[in-house]
Amino acid sequence: MKVLIGYDGSQNAIAMIDDLKLAGLPSDTEALVMSVAEMWLVPPPSYGLAQTDYVESFQLDIRLAKEIAEKGGTQLKAHFPTWKITIESTIGSPARELLKKASEFHPDLIVVGSQGLTTIGRLLLGSVSQKVATEAHSSVRIARGRLQETNEPARIIIGADGSPESNEAIRSVASRKWPRGTEVVLLTATGKIPVNEYKAMIGAPLENVPPEDQARHDELISIKRVLEEALEAQLRAQGLFVSTIIKEGDPRKVLLQEAEKWGADAIFIGSRGFGKIKRLVLGSVSTAISARAHCSVEVVRLTEENQNPL
Repeated sequence: MKVLIGYDGSQNAIAMIDDLKLAGLPSDTEALVMSVAEMWLVPPPSYGLAQTDYVESFQLDIRLAKEIAEKGGTQLKAHFPTWKITIESTIGSPARELLKKASEFHPDLIVVGSQGLTTIGRLLLGSVSQKVATEAHSSVRIARGRLQETNEPARIIIGADGSPESNEAIRSVASRKWPRGTEVVLLTATGKIPVNEYKAMIGAPLENVPPEDQARHDELISIKRVLEEALEAQLRAQGLFVSTIIKEGDPRKVLLQEAEKWGADAIFIGSRGFGKIKRLVLGSVSTAISARAHCSVEVVRLTEENQNPL
């Protein structure tokens, strides 16, 4: 697995590295730690006849960016001694430089902090985390870390709506290496459909379904099948403790409320959804979830080899 990590030296960035211990990443991961000194134009050595201190400040920022990247690499190595770790520093727009590097490095996952506040005030990765999550071609983890440090296994919520991206989020969790005791909740929010109606529909014989509800019935049956297959064939096969929640309400509110109430460490959600019933499309609210969640959020994108649904 290849991981690109945007690191700015802030306390948030330190928590971001610590959070990776809860991400289930494999022991043979290849990681690139990148620090970006924010600068739009190379400063001139002089303005008119007057010398400026722009160049000196510019060179200082470059040195600090390199030192910060080295710090991030050292911290990462302490947590993951078997990883292959490289560091890189550059100047420019943090979001643009991270996305540019991603197009060259082709990571499976990009990791950024939710917000940044650095020692030199110029390496603000958090301010661009949403831009990276929105525009990257790979999956993105916006890492927040735990409020209190414990040795308990991770608690994970997966937003499930039956879309290919949602199914990819399930596959992503199932493919990783989790310690014994890791818990997973598959959560489906039914929009304005009452939960009792939802349960009745997915258990109703097809001949008893009114024609006007046929499309909705087919969609709910598809989601039920996906959840069952995910439980038995994928997640439980990895030794994970798995449960499902079906709740009525806006997917954004339901996911955020359940994640906070349960004390989730991470939410996995598809980058977008293609459900026939728009009210069940969780992926369409990934931006809102990643911006407001109390915990880390992975926005999962389809890989080329997994273009088909489960």
